[in-house]
Amino acid sequence: MYSIFANSSGPDSAEDLRRTEVWATTCAKLIKDLKSNAASNFIRTVLDVYAGMREWPGKSNLELYLMRVLQDGQFLLEKVDESTARTSTQPVQRSSKDTIAADEFFDKAVKHLFEVIDDEPSAGGIPEGILEIGNAILRKLEEEKNLRKATQNFFVSRWLFSTFLLNAIIHPETHGIMIGHHISELARQRILKEIAIRAQKMVLDMTYNWRQQVPVLPEIRVHIENILARFKHTKSPAKPILLPAKAITSPRETVEVQPFIVLSPADIITMVNALFPERRPTSSHLDKERQPRTGPTSSASSLSGVSIPFRNAAASTGDASSILSASASSVTSDQTSREPLLDSSSSTNNN
Repeated sequence: MYSIFANSSGPDSAEDLRRTEVWATTCAKLIKDLKSNAASNFIRTVLDVYAGMREWPGKSNLELYLMRVLQDGQFLLEKVDESTARTSTQPVQRSSKDTIAADEFFDKAVKHLFEVIDDEPSAGGIPEGILEIGNAILRKLEEEKNLRKATQNFFVSRWLFSTFLLNAIIHPETHGIMIGHHISELARQRILKEIAIRAQKMVLDMTYNWRQQVPVLPEIRVHIENILARFKHTKSPAKPILLPAKAITSPRETVEVQPFIVLSPADIITMVNALFPERRPTSSHLDKERQPRTGPTSSASSLSGVSIPFRNAAASTGDASSILSASASSVTSDQTSREPLLDSSSSTNNN
């Protein structure tokens, strides 16, 4: 998703908009045509990549939130330590008072979590990249109202709360959160995971299990509706996204500076070997008729009965945006031969 497109100078550049347009079209077509788990997994992967391409404004607020709930929920771990200190013949029965205290803690923690996620856009818990690609996908589904609503629910319930936030809350280190703190495995399972699962259940109850009429607190319902409303198919004017200077990896696109792709010979070899991995069995009479040749042969020549003409490099002279088309015929190495692929006449003889 990165190397197919050239480096861009930011989210407003032509190359970046082109990348978002291509991936939004691809995901929208998968949603319309497949409607399967394979399509869902692919779209989750695209969302994961876009989540890491932009700033996550709610990262610092989530870190403060996690530090607070770990401190406030310490009493839950103390009860576990007491029970493990006893022998198996003397189990510690959890009193109703402890149960009430734990439920109150988790209810408060989950409510506060939704407040963090539903904060203003400049500090909210939805990554900027997800809003960018998500809204672009919804615009591709403008004529499909039911699919658009289902996709909106998918973004929030199946990805945000079931994948992204679930991982960010239980294992915050993977997102660069709380790097300087140690979180015990017991705290992850008894506090963080429980909060993430409870929040996930509330979102699923409201988006997918609504027919069961599971009660959801009104204040939490409002937060979920606000989060869903962040994903919209109508394009509204938005403030430009400002990036730090270190995020600028290439100059602004102008008439003189145009994006292009640079591929090394190793990249070409990898693609050829991936497309044509193995040579045909030697039992074929075509191999017997061919005279032995010295030197390494290209694995690309193993294609049976198919002629794949590469565009001549001379025809691509001056086209800086298509290095790939010229490289296919001009770049060779020790692992590939300079002989052409099988032509149509060889294919005819083979048949």
